Amino acid sequence: MSEHIENDDCERTKSRLSKLIDDTVSIVQSRVRDVVIDDEIERKVKAVVQQLLEYTAEKDPRFRSSEILSVGSYKENTKILEPDEFDFLVVMDELSKPGVISIVKDDALPCYTYLEVQDEAVAYNWWCDENKILHQFQYLPNVTDVPESFCTTMLSAISEVAKCQNVKLSMDNTTILAVEIEEKTDRIGLTFKSIEDSFLHQAAVRSPNFILSLVVNGHHLTVDICPAIRYSNVNERCNSD
Repeated sequence: MSEHIENDDCERTKSRLSKLIDDTVSIVQSRVRDVVIDDEIERKVKAVVQQLLEYTAEKDPRFRSSEILSVGSYKENTKILEPDEFDFLVVMDELSKPGVISIVKDDALPCYTYLEVQDEAVAYNWWCDENKILHQFQYLPNVTDVPESFCTTMLSAISEVAKCQNVKLSMDNTTILAVEIEEKTDRIGLTFKSIEDSFLHQAAVRSPNFILSLVVNGHHLTVDICPAIRYSNVNERCNSD
């Protein structure tokens, strides 16, 4: 009898705790949503990413992307507090064309696969081994004489933008530690065309991802940009064998 009562008390406690958590999350989310800044910030952040991708593609057409996918907690509506981090997948156009890439599962670790570049002309432009297995987005610091990576090309593009704006970058290897503006101005970082109140003040290579630190509408944000490939053969990809 006492065991039955203890179980009932335990279930009631769990129920009250679960309701308290749900109510707290709902209250916090409603207050944040009342600020009505989410959509505007996302629009500006995505515009910054688009502009940086355009600069990057000008330096290296391999990294042209006409598809930017918003992912992560903000996009999935699981972000409790106000948005301070945005995640994007940028689809590489050239590698995403049907028939260019195929999946190779032989000798791959569980849950992993290799990507073979089947198009000879495309394979020549990307970092592939003798079997045409793609290695372009791996981070191997000691490897030389390979095509420039997505992240280092984007970093180089940002450096050129800084020169055009007469802005000095404080850098350490593959990280922009700070943006130094010598003249008296309200700017607090690199600016972007037609995107008001948006500044870049830090960036870092975290291969295969590229990380931006932005200030948008006065809010400090982190942006995670990850190169991606859209694979067309869904049946092959979903094959459990």
